[in-house]
Amino acid sequence: SIYKSLAETLVTEVAKLAEMTITRPSVRYDEKEHIITVMDVQPLGAEGEKQEEGDEAAAAAAAAAEIDVVRVPPAELRRACRCALCVEELTNKQLL
Repeated sequence: SIYKSLAETLVTEVAKLAEMTITRPSVRYDEKEHIITVMDVQPLGAEGEKQEEGDEAAAAAAAAAEIDVVRVPPAELRRACRCALCVEELTNKQLL
């Protein structure tokens, strides 16, 4: 039946998500330099490739990581923000 197939697919996808290595970026504000630093670390497999979901052998063999660092001045971040608090809803005018 279609419902049984849908349920099996859902269970498979949830199992894949449970095995994934998910990293969150580190966000810090440097008061001395007045800058926001965002650092994202992605584990690399033994051959230097990003790990595929559920690849536990590669996770155990990971010897390095890809590190992306972005430095953003707070004023630049606020000027680029398009959230409801920063933009007038009807005119689309920047409020900051």
